[in-house]
Amino acid sequence: MKPIIRTTITALVLLLVSLNAAAQAGKIAVFSPQEAILNSELAKQRLQQLGEEKEFQENKNEHEKLRKEYKDLVDEVKKESAVMTAEQQADAQRKINSLRADIEHILKKLQAAQNDVINELGVEVGPRVQKILAELVRDDQIGLILRKEAVMHATSSYDITSKVTDKLNAGAGQ
Repeated sequence: MKPIIRTTITALVLLLVSLNAAAQAGKIAVFSPQEAILNSELAKQRLQQLGEEKEFQENKNEHEKLRKEYKDLVDEVKKESAVMTAEQQADAQRKINSLRADIEHILKKLQAAQNDVINELGVEVGPRVQKILAELVRDDQIGLILRKEAVMHATSSYDITSKVTDKLNAGAGQ
């Protein structure tokens, strides 16, 4: 047997043994901190407030306008390319590239604003999430919590993300 296969099998056996030991010590759960926070009422409220800010609205409107211009120009070039000169095609391509760059710039600004709100929420709500997790570990006798994103498969009965979100919404762990 090849050494890499032997190592892989050994690692899987050790993983199964450790998971079995964790299961005997308590339950196993999966959890997504980001999902728990983003699904909270506070996050929905903050993101809605962001969406109502003048600068965010202006950027969003500009993004939509540029996307429409881009789509219209691309459609026009497709339709007219057979009768366009090489210079006209090059000019149209430059305009398309410029619009694409403008769209990407505006989109980055919109995403940065959303990421700022999400990061602020993480800092603000993070300690509450940790306290709620500690309570769930104690109350539900959880022996192992795995990041939901790192697990290949888990049924919903293992997922405690919504429990954490519900407790955040109820103000538990403040």
